[in-house]
Amino acid sequence: MAVDSLNGMTDPAVFSQKSSSLKSSAEVFDRDDVQKERLMEACKDFESIFVKMMLDSMKKTVEKSDLLPENQSQKVFEDMLYKSYSEKITETNSFGLAQKIFDQYSPLLNARSPEEIKNSLK
Repeated sequence: MAVDSLNGMTDPAVFSQKSSSLKSSAEVFDRDDVQKERLMEACKDFESIFVKMMLDSMKKTVEKSDLLPENQSQKVFEDMLYKSYSEKITETNSFGLAQKIFDQYSPLLNARSPEEIKNSLK
């Protein structure tokens, strides 16, 4: 392979320009990945809150027994237990709401104008 076939890559200015172009492309991909990770985290947080509210509503439908009196510490424990359940359900992706929300909103990450946002929601 001859040195002439490198198409100017031996010129420091050309090499620097192509190198900076590659760096900026990598930064765009990194920024997109960070935005997608943040969106997925927000979707999972929303799903966890939604599941917690659903579990709380379900708990209200269960009849209370007079066998054991209910006290404040039991209420706190049950609240923490249901919060843990909701986080575990979200963590295992068994509910699937976070992924659906992510799929719907991820195209908006690349939108540049309100018109693009409106068109991507159709």
